[in-house]
Amino acid sequence: MGVYLRNSLKAGPFRFNLSQSGIGVSVGVPGFRVGTRPRGNYVRVGTRGVSYRATLASRPAGSRNVPIPPAGPRSWNPGSPSTLPGSVAVQEIPTATIEELQGSDPSEFIEQLQTAAQRHSIWPWAAALAVLVSVPLLMLPMLILGPLVYWLYQRDRAAQRIVAFYDFESQPGEQFAQLIDAAEEIRRSQRNWAITGSGAVVTTTQHKMNSGASAIVKRQPTTVNMDGPRELVTNIAVPSFQCGAHTLYLLPDRVLVKHRRSFADVSYRELFVVMNDLRFHESGSVPRDSQQVGTTWQYVNVKGGPDRRFKNNPQLRIMLYGRINFTTHTGLNLKWDCSRPVSARQFTQAVSSYGAPPELPSQ
Repeated sequence: MGVYLRNSLKAGPFRFNLSQSGIGVSVGVPGFRVGTRPRGNYVRVGTRGVSYRATLASRPAGSRNVPIPPAGPRSWNPGSPSTLPGSVAVQEIPTATIEELQGSDPSEFIEQLQTAAQRHSIWPWAAALAVLVSVPLLMLPMLILGPLVYWLYQRDRAAQRIVAFYDFESQPGEQFAQLIDAAEEIRRSQRNWAITGSGAVVTTTQHKMNSGASAIVKRQPTTVNMDGPRELVTNIAVPSFQCGAHTLYLLPDRVLVKHRRSFADVSYRELFVVMNDLRFHESGSVPRDSQQVGTTWQYVNVKGGPDRRFKNNPQLRIMLYGRINFTTHTGLNLKWDCSRPVSARQFTQAVSSYGAPPELPSQ
């Protein structure tokens, strides 16, 4: 897929152009002041670390390094909760809040994203008012109000976006391209799921009533894309993982975590990405690209065979999936299942090996 590396980006009426002399801005709608444009950020990713520069910044931004991250049970989805004997209580998987991940001093980049995300659109209200006024007057006011609505639309788009140009040296660029390719392999998998809840199978009765699984999970279908957050306009592909109510965005210099309209960032050194092979008991259709490794029964006896007390006791397929765990010491805890374990393993290795060499000490 590649990294993109476009030299021109558009945010609302503003066009940002990257050249050897820096970031230039042009505007296509009259009446926009320089102060209404989104922030432009230039991020240089090199073998000595990452340098970060924001234009029109209220305070200077320092440099940050891209660190090197450390390398790094059988489940069944029962559907709706059961009240039968042997049912397992499924608890929501706990994870840190955005405030806990942010800490007391969020980066300037996060503050920019947060400001853009919190801005509300004005133009839909103006458009509705223009229609209400124009209908009884045979649409004549729309000729006057239409340009105003368009101006407000462009203003909202500009205020709700920030711009980031990434520039790479050869080695970091190749590493990030490998990370994008690995995420693209997961995107091409037949199915991906976000795991939002789990419960351990403890008693013998629970084991018999839940197809012999060791855990029960709650999951929801999800996807990978390369679009990045709506608030960020950038010249690169951004692998984006929707994990329940949270979304992870893999940037070259940091990992963004979004929940609703709030952002936090995590360094690659703080992010642990671990992959495990998972044997999953499927009661429905199975992905075409997954591997079946066995069979079981919805209700099993102690020896693992079918429990003859149940007339309606369908046979289930045991599929081999890959589970990716995203965790940090600060409490982030997100789980993702992929129908192709080889893709999950490739992605985990790409994240674990990603990163530029540490910055050389100053003389």
